[in-house]
Amino acid sequence: MELKQLILILTRWFWLLILGIVLGASAGILISRRQTPVYQATAKILVMRVPDTSAFGLAYLGNQQLAQTFTELITTQPVFDAASNSLGFVVDPSQVKIQQDPNSQIIWVIVEDSDPQRTASIANALVDSSITHYVDLQVGQYTTVEEDLQSQLNFLQTRIFSMQTHISETTTTILNNQKQQILSIMTPMQQEVAQLQQDIALQTPAKPPATPAQAAIIAGKQSRLDEILPLLKVYQDAYANLVVLNQPIADGSLDEDTLGLLKKTLESYQQNYIDLTSKLELLKQAHSSGVSNVTKIQDASIPDNPVSPQVLTNILLTAAGGFILAVIAVFLMENLDINLGMPRNKRKRV
Repeated sequence: MELKQLILILTRWFWLLILGIVLGASAGILISRRQTPVYQATAKILVMRVPDTSAFGLAYLGNQQLAQTFTELITTQPVFDAASNSLGFVVDPSQVKIQQDPNSQIIWVIVEDSDPQRTASIANALVDSSITHYVDLQVGQYTTVEEDLQSQLNFLQTRIFSMQTHISETTTTILNNQKQQILSIMTPMQQEVAQLQQDIALQTPAKPPATPAQAAIIAGKQSRLDEILPLLKVYQDAYANLVVLNQPIADGSLDEDTLGLLKKTLESYQQNYIDLTSKLELLKQAHSSGVSNVTKIQDASIPDNPVSPQVLTNILLTAAGGFILAVIAVFLMENLDINLGMPRNKRKRV
């Protein structure tokens, strides 16, 4: 079929094409009127990762991971149940669509419903419920870790107190033993020094010269005295340290080894206690700031116009469908030689 002939046919049946378009458009209007209007409301949430080096809760997740985690959280049944309880009617999950911006941490909570007021209420309730549920989950995690850390701290406090008592008792025992040992050596030396000093004083003549025998005796005793006095001074200083400073002398005894082991154990307990205290403090700081990393940045507003049905789209589609059907009808009638009131010879002449 030539183009000219095709144009002539369509021109001759122009009224039928117009009728098809009109009927199609009318059908689109009727369909749109019979459809229930659907309104759409959107609330926006910003999920941010709060700077936190404690690695507690969800702090170890990246921005995108947190956003994806929160996206999944919104669609959980507890969130829908909480929203339903706050609204007073059941929220249908099929009404809700969650979208996440791949280039940011913004999440859209999109709700569709036949009632515009209810549409906005559902979107806002879901956001509030999800944030509350998210915070409760993190608080529960923080609380569990806090209780565990506090339990460990209480245990260490008990162990440190017990260890300090044991060290004090062991130190007292060592001090008493060393005092007794030094006194057992120092007392005879003091007595000998006193005796030597007395003997030297008695045997030294008032008016020299002394006899050779006397001089030899005095020199011997003086030599012994010079030998004992420095050693006695050492023992006296050691005894003074034991009494004044309460500091045992390192002598390599079994008690000393035990005391050293006890002190090392105490140092380990104390260091662990410091580390746990620091962790607990970091945890408390994270608890107060790390759970507030989800913020509603846009409330869902009541929509003015429905998103469905799209009347214009329906009219255009049905009108196009009517036109296509009219074209098909034209070619069928031309090929089947159907007469719609027009004389055959007139149709052929045209």
